[in-house]
Amino acid sequence: MSGAATKLASCFVGLNKRYVTDVDLSARTSTGDPEGEVIERLEPPDEQELAQKLEALRGEIELPIPSASAVKIGGERAYRLHRRGVEVEMPVRRSRVNALDVIAYRDGVARLDLRVSSGTYVRAIAEALGGHCATLRRTEVGPFTVEEADPERIVPPDEALARIGLAPRAARELRDEGRPRSGRAGGSAARVAVGTFDGVHLGHRRVLETALSTAPALTPAVVTFWPHPRTVLGNEVRLVTTLERRLELLAEAGVEETLVVGFTLELARMKPDAFVDELLRPIGTELVVAGADFRFGRGRAR
Repeated sequence: MSGAATKLASCFVGLNKRYVTDVDLSARTSTGDPEGEVIERLEPPDEQELAQKLEALRGEIELPIPSASAVKIGGERAYRLHRRGVEVEMPVRRSRVNALDVIAYRDGVARLDLRVSSGTYVRAIAEALGGHCATLRRTEVGPFTVEEADPERIVPPDEALARIGLAPRAARELRDEGRPRSGRAGGSAARVAVGTFDGVHLGHRRVLETALSTAPALTPAVVTFWPHPRTVLGNEVRLVTTLERRLELLAEAGVEETLVVGFTLELARMKPDAFVDELLRPIGTELVVAGADFRFGRGRAR
């Protein structure tokens, strides 16, 4: 992205990724890649053993973040601590591996094709297999593939947004650091309906009707999410409507004010009280209405 289009980055950061990597299973390194020192020599597994290890890494997984990474530990980047020889216990990150396939395996090096949720560390997967990433190449981001890359052409923002089911007007709602607002001043007390509201189907409309009819002294509003939370968590989701159409349907249902929250893995890990304090209280929320199956915050609070 370049120029004014960088303001749309929050629309794309949560998309799933695809990688091809060569994992050297004969050695583990201090950084999880060839730049680190070899800390352990290993006998590579046979094909059956490799298949068993790969199977354990498909689906929902939790792995330690590599020490040579940009996450902050006590306010300092982990890789800086690593370079100084400071040993720290790295936090665990939850992600989803939708596909983990062997392209080739010879001489202790496995070439793997991975489809993973945003925020997944491929080096952590290589470490879990007992090796390190000898090579790593990202081949897809959401619907965008490396084969489409053309140094002579920049994809227009509207075209890129359409590829992820997001129309320009709706994208403008997503520019405020991933927590955009649409018509919500935040000054008055609010009764808020919270949910994905994809398609605004009958069940959604019941929630909206409750929010619109309960506590009439409070201002009615909706909090919804984009991208769809299940997509960010690595699940395949067939959306019923684009975000722009969702906003139109909410307006048609009588909702005048909508807050569109950019859903990320960081948001998924947010504790329920932090979700309330950082997202709901700032818009004056005093009453929350949600469907029976809705959960929010880490730990899935009702």
